[in-house]
Amino acid sequence: MKYVTGSFVKYMVVITLCLIWPVRIFGTMREMKLSFPRIVSITTENFEETNRQLNNPYCGFYLMYGFVPDDYVQNFEELAVEKLEKDRHELAMIQINLRNYAERPLSETALKNIEDIFVGLETVGKQYIVRFMYDWDGKNLETEPQEAEIIYEHMRQLQDTLKSHSDCIYILQGLFIGNWGELNGTRHLDEMQRLALQLAAVTGENTYLAVRMPVQWRRITGVAELTTEARLRSSMVRRLSLFNDGIMGNEGDFGTYGVHSKTETGSFGLWNREEELSFQEELCCYVPNGGEVIVDNPWNDFENAKETLKQMHISYLNLDYDQNVLNKWAKSTVTESGCFFGMDGLSYVERHLGYRMLIKNVSMRRNYWSDKLSININLQNVGFAPIYKKQDVSISIRNKVTQEVTVYPVDADVRQLAGGTGADEVLLVNKSVSLKNFRAGEYEVYFSVFDKDSNRYIEFSNEQIMQEYGYKIGEFSIADSISLKDVMAGLTTNPKDEDGVTGGDYDTSRGN
Repeated sequence: MKYVTGSFVKYMVVITLCLIWPVRIFGTMREMKLSFPRIVSITTENFEETNRQLNNPYCGFYLMYGFVPDDYVQNFEELAVEKLEKDRHELAMIQINLRNYAERPLSETALKNIEDIFVGLETVGKQYIVRFMYDWDGKNLETEPQEAEIIYEHMRQLQDTLKSHSDCIYILQGLFIGNWGELNGTRHLDEMQRLALQLAAVTGENTYLAVRMPVQWRRITGVAELTTEARLRSSMVRRLSLFNDGIMGNEGDFGTYGVHSKTETGSFGLWNREEELSFQEELCCYVPNGGEVIVDNPWNDFENAKETLKQMHISYLNLDYDQNVLNKWAKSTVTESGCFFGMDGLSYVERHLGYRMLIKNVSMRRNYWSDKLSININLQNVGFAPIYKKQDVSISIRNKVTQEVTVYPVDADVRQLAGGTGADEVLLVNKSVSLKNFRAGEYEVYFSVFDKDSNRYIEFSNEQIMQEYGYKIGEFSIADSISLKDVMAGLTTNPKDEDGVTGGDYDTSRGN
């Protein structure tokens, strides 16, 4: 017979306590209504840039369509639809020549004709760059009104039409005066500021106005330093944009720029090319810019043109003029690395006119303690220009089984992405979504940017194709929570499996 030593007894007591007390504790905890947090699994999409052409409002190449109202009753609505219905472009320029009324107010028939033009335009469903003028032949002094008051009267008469159709009028170019409506070759240059104020008063607040030269912009607004205060103070500063129908035609863009510096000519003088381009680079982060490229010359060789269009933040160009320049771009080849490598220059320009939003990457994480899903999206604008209108940004979560969709507005302003020379800038869009009200199941997460004025979702320059709720950026699944009582039961009852083998493991993947 062997005797048990004192040290052995102490050892056995410790072992016994370690075995007994956990069982007692577990027995008590089994009655508690506690559960482990639900299991949330997350996956995100990988995003790559595409070189395909996007179909987005407010940017791209445009074609021109002319109308001449008169005192004869015509079906201008049908004529407008007939002219534009086969045009594949998002934008179109509408030129309305008022030469028949250079000496008198617009007749009731003429006003009805013009109203019908816009009714037809709305039926087609594009965004329009509109220009009223008195000349198409570069002989404006022969056809424009002698008295400025007639021009003001024409503007006042058009107020009802311009305001009632403001949803489709994106930009109203010019001030009715000048050769081709371009504010040159006119006897009314001294009236520019007053004409601009009158035109602003008779048009919708969301319609941009546009003048031909940066110096005209400064003289009309009285602003030479583009401060935030100036934009907040003046609606004219916020609405007045630029157009240039001599882009890269020569060093001075055919009179658009001067040869002297700002220091020499003053804040409201005509600056040299470098300074005027820098002015546009800043101004056109907030208002649109576009026009025509003209006269084949080294200034508009593709590589030079690409950099200039970036700096000017060009949103739109005439597809008809100048064909010599456009054909030169078509014969050029893109050499920059990336998805556009090897593309012809004309297609490259077309794809970069205006904004080109890109989802750079996405991350989603679940906060364990708050049970919230944190969604982070890095956005870029790799186009030449910003998107100028306020957009609705949202995250949508869709239950894959029930198809139920929950939409979450996101406080993000994509207008901050200027594109052009600032194309490398990244905007972080984030949203935190509580998961407490989501049942166990599988869910898809979508991201979208919606333009209210055109009633359109904005296409992104990613390989992914936009779906009904936007761009799919990821998925997550939620598994049922596991009660602590069930866990304890699994640890203490030793249930037998189908083969009669006992075990105490709990399958935490249940419900997946």
